[in-house]
Amino acid sequence: MDCLRAETYVLNQLRRNLSPSLLYHGLHHTLDVVQQAGSLARARALPIPGSWPCCARQHIIMMPAS
Repeated sequence: MDCLRAETYVLNQLRRNLSPSLLYHGLHHTLDVVQQAGSLARARALPIPGSWPCCARQHIIMMPAS
């Protein structure tokens, strides 16, 4: 899987399709969750599928979108 391309696609979908009226659960919140999840995974030395950060970021970002 081309992780960078998948991540770009998902982020573009969120930018285009999330309602601007979402004051909390918007794109900014999703990106913050991705960053925090990555920090927790690294702190706990959890195995992350694919190469970090792209594949892990793409996996985390796609979860709320699916």
